[in-house]
Amino acid sequence: MVRSFHGQTPFTLIKNRSVVKEPTPLDRLIGVDPPASSSFSVLRHVSSGGIDIEAVEVRSAPKVWVPAWLFLPKHLDKSKPVVLLLDPSGRNSRCLEDELCQSLAREGSPVCTADVRGVGDLWPEVGRGNPGHARSHNGEEDYAWASLIFGKPLLGQRVTDVLAVAGGIRSHPALKGRDLLVAAMGPLTVPALFAAALDPNIGRLYLAGGLVSYQDILETEDYQYPFANFVPNLLKRVDLPEVVASLNPRPVTLAGAVGANGLSLEPSAVSKIYEKASNARVHPEARWDLDTMLKWMS
Repeated sequence: MVRSFHGQTPFTLIKNRSVVKEPTPLDRLIGVDPPASSSFSVLRHVSSGGIDIEAVEVRSAPKVWVPAWLFLPKHLDKSKPVVLLLDPSGRNSRCLEDELCQSLAREGSPVCTADVRGVGDLWPEVGRGNPGHARSHNGEEDYAWASLIFGKPLLGQRVTDVLAVAGGIRSHPALKGRDLLVAAMGPLTVPALFAAALDPNIGRLYLAGGLVSYQDILETEDYQYPFANFVPNLLKRVDLPEVVASLNPRPVTLAGAVGANGLSLEPSAVSKIYEKASNARVHPEARWDLDTMLKWMS
């Protein structure tokens, strides 16, 4: 049809379409609900290598409990901020001895790492139907599609989870009154950014390997970006550079931002896209290690 009758593809139709921005409250746009609870339940407490480790959970929505680990230095310095780490591999991926979470805690900063819906222990459950059919639908993309069918984008569910964990951190007796910083990696950078836009008590952000903009998806015919962060009509209202700018003066570090094709972009290209966001700090690599985190927090 395209070659013989000179038709157009969905990509060219969208690319040639002009978009007029329509202001809409961000929480309503992405389907965020107020968290069902704002306090942690401590399930277990152990000491290890000079730090205290707590297994906690917070009720984010009816029948949804978000699990998290809290790593608390033995001698808490009130000047140190709390760091919330959001890793797409799950809260268990960086929590072992001498890995990032415990290493940060030994440096004096309380650390929380949590699973959000579709990640770790909140991975979609296999349905009770025919196993051959149910297993093939047991994935993030299928969960995202089902969420849109029910009018609740997965992005909004994850933002609700992040807000619930942030509330749980602030309610913890040992952490009240501390600054809260959020570091997120890959596809969880978008929920982290939107959560900060809705919660003014979240301080600086470190976004590693995050999408540079939704506009780049429209301009990339063969995009590779996961469906979990798609929201209908989002670009009619806002894009990621505008959300970052709205956080000013809170600093936002964009480390190794990627395009819709999944490839890292040159820092100069990222800076141009974020030229109106004076609070954006562009770094070339999506580093996720102790030295990088300490420099970012200082």
